[in-house]
Amino acid sequence: MSKFKHAALALVAASLMAVQAQATEVQAQSPQAMPVATFSQADINTMFEQAGKPMQLVALSGQEMKDT
Repeated sequence: MSKFKHAALALVAASLMAVQAQATEVQAQSPQAMPVATFSQADINTMFEQAGKPMQLVALSGQEMKDT
């Protein structure tokens, strides 16, 4: 009886892994299924303002990007 339980558990575990792998493969093949967030200009302004004043942001140089 013990061998039957072990075989059944192994079969269930293998089935679960196969289903998970198949679900991951389907998701990887259809990336357009995931919606892309779009922000309005008002959203963008809110994200980059502190206390009603725009933040002063500067893009990093190529060297700075490599260092970080």
